[in-house]
Amino acid sequence: MEVIVEENFYKKVKKMPKNIQKRALEVLRLLENFPFVRIDIKKLKGKERLFRVRIGRYRILFILADNKIYVSDIDIRSKVEY
Repeated sequence: MEVIVEENFYKKVKKMPKNIQKRALEVLRLLENFPFVRIDIKKLKGKERLFRVRIGRYRILFILADNKIYVSDIDIRSKVEY
């Protein structure tokens, strides 16, 4: 599956600790095999195609549409806007 990442995502990732940067980029590679990937992914309630991936305290949000994954945001759990 094709993974499309918004530029805003990379700007936020650059400001994060190095270990989170590395894990976030690893998750992007793993998302290419969605839904057969074994990471902590959950569909968000009340949102039709919105999912989140958990990386410790951080959450990566993505939308599944037309057999493509659009990665939109990453932030600390309490700050991420669903």
